[in-house]
Amino acid sequence: MAQNESNSKTKIRFLVFHYIQQGHTYANASQIFLITLDSVQKWVARYKKYGIEGLQNKTIPGRPSLNDAKYNVKILDKITFMQTTKKGGRVRLKDIKKMLSKDFDINYMGTNGVHYPLTKLGLSWISSRSKHPKQDLEAQSLCKNLQTNSSSCPACGHRFNQS
Repeated sequence: MAQNESNSKTKIRFLVFHYIQQGHTYANASQIFLITLDSVQKWVARYKKYGIEGLQNKTIPGRPSLNDAKYNVKILDKITFMQTTKKGGRVRLKDIKKMLSKDFDINYMGTNGVHYPLTKLGLSWISSRSKHPKQDLEAQSLCKNLQTNSSSCPACGHRFNQS
């Protein structure tokens, strides 16, 4: 059972129980698995009361998510559309926050609240700075090549510092 369990805490509980079922004491199990004797005793009590389900992790209570799961596909499509239609630059968290508020009535206090749902959607990334739409790579390379030979760039007239 422990081999098929994906949650590491539950897997340890299963292994501790297997160890105890082989005839070892609770104290010995707690020493071998580096857990407190109190934890072992609580797990045994939960097992006796609820069975195997008592060893599973409990769901942790908390505030429900602001965005409903039914909107995830629409939000994903909207953000992708925003990125493809943006001319220069990139979509930022504050842009997405504004869009969520306007189109889906999802209001976050700050941009940090926007980051977590984006990560769950697979949209959180770190990217390099985008290129300006009017950027001329040829003029830049010409300017870099001529920088050592003259005091100004013949392509744009930019003056170089001569030291």
